[in-house]
Amino acid sequence: SVKPNEVGVRTRYGRIVAQNAVEGAGNPTAAAILGPGWHWSWPYPFERCTTVSTSERQIPIEFMFELTEAEKTGGITGYRFDMLSPSRDDCLITGDVNIIHAALVVKYRIKDSEADDNVIHYLRNVHPQGDPQAGVRSPEYLRYPEYGLMVNLVRNAVIEVAARGEALRIRGEGQQKFLVEVGRRVNDELRKFKNRGLPLGIFVDAETGILGTKKGEIEAIMPPRQTQEVFDQVQAAGEQQAGTITKAASEAQSLLVNTAGPDYLEL
Repeated sequence: SVKPNEVGVRTRYGRIVAQNAVEGAGNPTAAAILGPGWHWSWPYPFERCTTVSTSERQIPIEFMFELTEAEKTGGITGYRFDMLSPSRDDCLITGDVNIIHAALVVKYRIKDSEADDNVIHYLRNVHPQGDPQAGVRSPEYLRYPEYGLMVNLVRNAVIEVAARGEALRIRGEGQQKFLVEVGRRVNDELRKFKNRGLPLGIFVDAETGILGTKKGEIEAIMPPRQTQEVFDQVQAAGEQQAGTITKAASEAQSLLVNTAGPDYLEL
């Protein structure tokens, strides 16, 4: 039985087989995918049916400092000036040699509507024997190759993209661009696996696959608490500067129009 939001694959003595000989002769890969519903197979050990969830999966990726229990529920209530500890805290180093923290989540699927053979690639190159029935956030899932693979791919992508950016921009107006660039970097790595003859069947939408996860008062991307006050002051000064420039440009245009009329550019 294959449930909704699942596909199935039948193997005979470990080899993937098509649903029937006629379909298999035309397109063996597509014919091997079993849609939702009931299907026939010989009992184990002759055949085995494996189902794969095609629903969106999510894995949290964090570069955060250690939070107290009170901070996890009520947010950060003040600045702390003790040093960051590598054994306790995690962080990113940006291209302008600043430190930031980030709480992200990667969203991905095993099946892409344009390529049903992604499921076959996933089963051959990623999927362990025995499909874990637990969710991706459960302790059981942490032991499976898929979790380690995605965590390492995304963490490496975040580290590399952060190293090319500026802390204030990543935290501020460039945050969405930063997340999209991370998604593209992950896809680049997935393509490298495919080019090496090891397609993984995993699909990440570069535009929406990487998201910042704000928890209450805790920002998705933020500076260390030790420098939070200084970062806030610099960001406020930048916003004030942008507002002043916009106001000055508006007043200059108004003065030119009042002095020389709407055709002042030609003059």
